[in-house]
Amino acid sequence: MTTHLRGPVTIERIVELDDWPFDVREMFPAHPGAGRISLAIATHLVRTPDRTVLVDAGNGDGRHRPGLPAHHLLDAGYAARLAERVAPEEIDVVVCSHLHPDHCGGLTTGDGRPAFPRARHLVAWAELAWLGAVHRSAPRAGAAEGLARTWCDSVAPVLDAGLVEPVDGDDVDLGHGVWVRTAPGHTPGHLVVEIGPPGAPEAVISGDVLHHPLQFDDLALAQAGDADPAGAARTRHDLCERLARSGGLLLPSHFGPGHVHRASRGFGYRPVGC
Repeated sequence: MTTHLRGPVTIERIVELDDWPFDVREMFPAHPGAGRISLAIATHLVRTPDRTVLVDAGNGDGRHRPGLPAHHLLDAGYAARLAERVAPEEIDVVVCSHLHPDHCGGLTTGDGRPAFPRARHLVAWAELAWLGAVHRSAPRAGAAEGLARTWCDSVAPVLDAGLVEPVDGDDVDLGHGVWVRTAPGHTPGHLVVEIGPPGAPEAVISGDVLHHPLQFDDLALAQAGDADPAGAARTRHDLCERLARSGGLLLPSHFGPGHVHRASRGFGYRPVGC
């Protein structure tokens, strides 16, 4: 799906996985229901007249994550799919919404080199501090061990190459109405990319602010990985308020794009064609 905005900016959604199944309570421990839900893994390519920006880089194939089974040894062909749209060397900026493995595993190639060798990689200081601390704690099993591997094989090579430009909390202007903004809660330094006037976005690439449409029924419903559930709920509410007011397009990482609207219980969601 390619979205043409009113200005000179286009956004293309590039899907790594379109069926990533979870038990609903594995994803949302406080959800009252039962059964399975399916998520996606999607990244977004933003083109302006003078920059090509990739927002997130997917999980990547062949990543050894035994402590994180959903991320372990995927074979989805994302790198080839992305290369059909843009050569890796032509990407000017990579925005890492956060450093969970399904968002940063594709920052490097299978042999450990930066996948986007000419790009500035915008990563929040808080994300680097958090994942670096996990790595230094030398965990030997479980999710923490999988996160430490993510640091080693996906983040450290990009840092060592001098390609990371830490974001300290201030908005970053990428030109032509494209802004990188902080949206903490799911992780301490989570970032989103907004296109359009401040406060009235035409589109928001929202990373993991929301994980599934069922959260629109209850914006306080925490995802299992939320570092700060209360902060994540505030960020969700703020994002929904602004998009409902502006009519802008929501482009999340784990479900399809659509429009947020006010509903009797708060907010609803109208998906658009993918």
